[in-house]
Amino acid sequence: MTTIASNRMLVGDSLQPTVIDIRDGMIVSREPWHGQSADFEYPDQIVSPGFIDIQVNGFKGVDVALGTASELDSMSVALARTGVTSFVPTMTTSPIETYSAYCRNWNALLTQSWSGAIPLGLHWEGPFLSRTFRGTHPENLVTEIDLEVIHQWATCESLTYVTLAPELDHACEAIEILVRAGKRVCIGHSGATQQQTQAAVSAGATGVTHLYNAQPKPHHTSDSISGWALGDSELLLGLIADGVHVSEELIAHTFAIAGNRVCLVTDAISAAGMPDGQHRLGEHVDIAVVDGLARNQDGVLAGSTATLDLCIRQCLSVGVEVTTALLAATRNPASFLGLNNRGAIESGARADLVVLDDRALVHATMIAGAWVR
Repeated sequence: MTTIASNRMLVGDSLQPTVIDIRDGMIVSREPWHGQSADFEYPDQIVSPGFIDIQVNGFKGVDVALGTASELDSMSVALARTGVTSFVPTMTTSPIETYSAYCRNWNALLTQSWSGAIPLGLHWEGPFLSRTFRGTHPENLVTEIDLEVIHQWATCESLTYVTLAPELDHACEAIEILVRAGKRVCIGHSGATQQQTQAAVSAGATGVTHLYNAQPKPHHTSDSISGWALGDSELLLGLIADGVHVSEELIAHTFAIAGNRVCLVTDAISAAGMPDGQHRLGEHVDIAVVDGLARNQDGVLAGSTATLDLCIRQCLSVGVEVTTALLAATRNPASFLGLNNRGAIESGARADLVVLDDRALVHATMIAGAWVR
């Protein structure tokens, strides 16, 4: 049995003096802390559920589409040191035949023992995207929706969610097929109108991939995804809150309108945590990182080099309440993925925790009851 106590533990939506008991990697009890002895005491620091990043292309020199099992395990440790305890590996647009290989490879990888952050299944971002709003996705690989492929994807055990553009032909049918199979669908890389966006939501889409990015710019007269998504109480809003992909003013605005639905993501690529230089995104895109910004050969932003703790700090700097920012990296992504045992500090939840100071700098990370070294 391990006990952890803090004067500021994130319980529900507030910071409370709390002590928890941990056994076999799970939280087995929780009660108010009145100064009783605990194995680990954090009177001045915040103890939060571990962060969940649902969009990770790579980190610390490793690409999730290309890394070996050993390299990916090392990447998971590096992620954990930024407070991430679970993540969703994201594969960007590739040739259609490649997805079957991704599925087979990750079906095996998901069953291995991990030294750091735990992968939660795959996110396929493409190839069924808008050519106009494809971002850095290769134009020759972006394609129309093939329902036969969608049916194949629906059987992939390791697939968790798919990003697609709802204005494409057969989009709603594709969403319905995937949702019936227990997958989730996000709207993204799209110029869809509000009507097309609403139709996708009615078909079962439940999220927006990196709101504002690879979409029409928000404007009070625009008929676009962002206008609908901000007002739709059912949609989770993925947000790269690094101050680059989304401005500080827009970060504050988004949280003010829909803070309980924001899900902080990094969209990190293998260059994250690495020096400036030449890098790769998947098998098909060359990336140059200058002053921490990743761009393709056309100068288009290509994922990010951000970490989730950095995004939280950025939120705090524009006035977002610390609890709201933390929930956007814990409870909200867990809710999107339908996970009942992550993203909260309560009995029956995994003992995935992160210890932070007031500046949201990570001091320690615990995964399933074990500190990550």
